[in-house]
Amino acid sequence: MKKVLVLFLALVSLAPISFAQPKSGGDSLDQATDELMTILQMEKNTNDLIRRAIDARIAQEPRAAGAREQMIALLTKYIGWEAIRDDIKNIYKGQFTEPEMRELISFYKSPIGQKYLRVMPSILDQGSIVIQQRKTPHQAELEYIINEEVKRATAAQPAPPRAK
Repeated sequence: MKKVLVLFLALVSLAPISFAQPKSGGDSLDQATDELMTILQMEKNTNDLIRRAIDARIAQEPRAAGAREQMIALLTKYIGWEAIRDDIKNIYKGQFTEPEMRELISFYKSPIGQKYLRVMPSILDQGSIVIQQRKTPHQAELEYIINEEVKRATAAQPAPPRAK
């Protein structure tokens, strides 16, 4: 499930996440955002992301392979492009003005922008592997810190009032 989160964050990392209100610009900003979403192949990438996340989960638990299509359908229903499109568009519209959006469109249409779109999934996958490799040897230490804090926080909580 951590892989799902990493992959989802990677998908939306093309713009800083903020839940700010869309910048002014109205229809032209909407049109520019739609064009950018098309150039970024957000629908395809979201579907691919879901499939990769499910395949990664199945790799961890091969006995779940029979439910692959069911899992894909579930995630598609709740985090597929149709489900998140408006939210993602609003994130972009909250970060970029219409002229800035047009600059992004120009960049992603350029040869280097197209290369960036082609190689970014591989870069993110490789980055995830590096993070996992570096984190794994320290997982026990992390769990120890978490468990100790939970114990400390639990001990510090006042006892609940007794029923009369």
